[in-house]
Amino acid sequence: LALPTRGALIERRTHNVMSAPTLLPQDADLLAKVFRVRLVGQGDPAPAAPFITLPELAAELVAEQAAAGGGGADAAARWAADMSARRSLVDRTVVSLLSSGSASPSAEPLIDRLVTCYQRGLDERRRQANAAAKAGGASEAAEGSAELLEYALELCVSYAAIGLLNPELFP
Repeated sequence: LALPTRGALIERRTHNVMSAPTLLPQDADLLAKVFRVRLVGQGDPAPAAPFITLPELAAELVAEQAAAGGGGADAAARWAADMSARRSLVDRTVVSLLSSGSASPSAEPLIDRLVTCYQRGLDERRRQANAAAKAGGASEAAEGSAELLEYALELCVSYAAIGLLNPELFP
């Protein structure tokens, strides 16, 4: 019986470890600033509190990127060209966040969590507006980020209403 070498074990371990999905930096910042979420791979170190990891969503995104031709610059270009995919990312993040929070007995109530996200989103909107005013106008990338931020704020309100009308959806 031959034992595998140390190098073979490391190669096997790193081959099976899922990496984090490739996102646009401004989208990753939005998820971090508004929702306190980081999409990390299973082998990546967990971010420090108060951030929440969503490894299941990260795995879905990595699988989708692999099916579409991989990550890296190609994936970033696909994200930049498709606002509907970016909106879907935010929507999926909110659903994953709310679903993951309901599994923890010490989780913040749904409405409180969404109100807090909404307040952080308003703070981010003010920061973006101030940065655009100082720069003499928003760039195309900044306008896309502002549009995505507005969508995130709408989702906070929509899911808060859903939570109030159907509290059993996210106990």
